[in-house]
Amino acid sequence: MVVFNNRAKLYSADEARQLGEKRLLALGSEEGAVKLVNVDASESEDAGTWWRAHNNAVFDLKWTANDTRLVSHIV
Repeated sequence: MVVFNNRAKLYSADEARQLGEKRLLALGSEEGAVKLVNVDASESEDAGTWWRAHNNAVFDLKWTANDTRLVSHIV
């Protein structure tokens, strides 16, 4: 499962940088892990860390309207 935050849908990389916003990508795995990646980060910057969110596969991810929370769904 892969989902961009709302800012990534609204702003280009240049616009986000000028506004001080982060364009994020959330990844969910079949092992129940979740990872956040800053899509505008350079290769030398931290690419994010996987963390165990569930004991089963992540089937859906959704950002809240203000991008402050990420909700995951498992079956």
